[in-house]
Amino acid sequence: MPKKIDLEIGQRFGKLTVSGPCFKHGQERRYPLVCDCGENTAASVGALRYGHFKSCGCERTKHGHTRNHDMSVEYRVWDGIKQRCLNPRNISYRHYGGRGIKICERWLGKPNGFTNFLADVGPRPFPTASLDRIDNNGNYEPSNCRWTTRSVQSKNKRPARAIENFSTDALIAELWRRTFENVKTGVVS
Repeated sequence: MPKKIDLEIGQRFGKLTVSGPCFKHGQERRYPLVCDCGENTAASVGALRYGHFKSCGCERTKHGHTRNHDMSVEYRVWDGIKQRCLNPRNISYRHYGGRGIKICERWLGKPNGFTNFLADVGPRPFPTASLDRIDNNGNYEPSNCRWTTRSVQSKNKRPARAIENFSTDALIAELWRRTFENVKTGVVS
């Protein structure tokens, strides 16, 4: 059984300060916290120690599009863009920030980055719309982003790598298809 970690009253985690002893919430031990803005909240030791909880969410609520766990779709899209382009630990970073895709300063600027993003792209026009970069090698900026359908966005991808060691420049997917057809028919080429 892992050793229980106790936090001290007054201990800080980002904008949060431990304000009392831990209490049980289901199977989890939580600590009452007070944010620098004056809002009260609570979180587990793990969420605090691993940086999942650094504030009550007050920095996100001023534009009216988020609450603690009820973020708007537009805010999640904007936050996802930042994670893909700026966080090397993000699983998609190599396809975005790792290959040089940047976010315009207007969308990163504090404190109005999200507000500027929303003013430039507007609210999501229909429930299944997703944000698309018109030039897939271009940056996230007002002139290169639009709301579109997933089918339009799926066609706007980097091309698959061609394999040049064969008689034709077949795409990897085509080679797999041919391989499985040959296995089914018993033909080996």
